[in-house]
Amino acid sequence: MSSPSVSPRASHPAPGERIAVPPGQDLAAAVALLRDDHALLTTLAESILKEVAEGDRDDCAHAITTLQQRLAEHLDTEERELIPSYARHDPKDAARILDEHAAIRKTLANLDVENDLHLVRAEALRSFLVALRAHAARENGGLYRFAASPPAPR
Repeated sequence: MSSPSVSPRASHPAPGERIAVPPGQDLAAAVALLRDDHALLTTLAESILKEVAEGDRDDCAHAITTLQQRLAEHLDTEERELIPSYARHDPKDAARILDEHAAIRKTLANLDVENDLHLVRAEALRSFLVALRAHAARENGGLYRFAASPPAPR
């Protein structure tokens, strides 16, 4: 199996490890880390597409597991650290983000089953990549912009 060409920065935790925001620290560092993580997550998703094309189910399963672990931590961090305050600022967009997170998790769970049954389709993976990129772009424009510089309290 080949490794993704983008490697995490030193400040990125390993897949499955918690992305932590130290108490009392502003969220700008977490936002930068999560924003950078979008590129890594896209690369990991692209590696699944490559493994499907090569026809190696074991490598594909490993790539799916790696993406699931990293993406779960990414989504959990956003939901734990950013979305609660964002929901007070823009409840509609926060709800949309949470709905997209649920859809992303469901798609990843389905990929596991599809791989076991030899049913992973490249076209479905490409659609997932498009949706993942669109989700990241929406977060960059709304959630992350807000979290990096929240409005001053009144």
